[in-house]
Amino acid sequence: MRNGGASSSFQAWWIAITCCLSLTVSSGTGFYSFGVFFKPLLEEFGWGRGATSAAVSVYWLTMGVGADWLRLNTHLQ
Repeated sequence: MRNGGASSSFQAWWIAITCCLSLTVSSGTGFYSFGVFFKPLLEEFGWGRGATSAAVSVYWLTMGVGADWLRLNTHLQ
């Protein structure tokens, strides 16, 4: 087992940096690249433009409400 100290703190920073980068990439590709994947989604599923946009809107709305609920739930405990 390792002793705490500078080495443990250094490892924690790498974990924090990796998490931030992962969140940035996943959010960026999900939100900002929707226009790139819009036409392939239309062709793949055979949906109309409105239905495809509604599905993505519901996804982002659910993510926003879920984040607020999680924050509120964590705050109340």
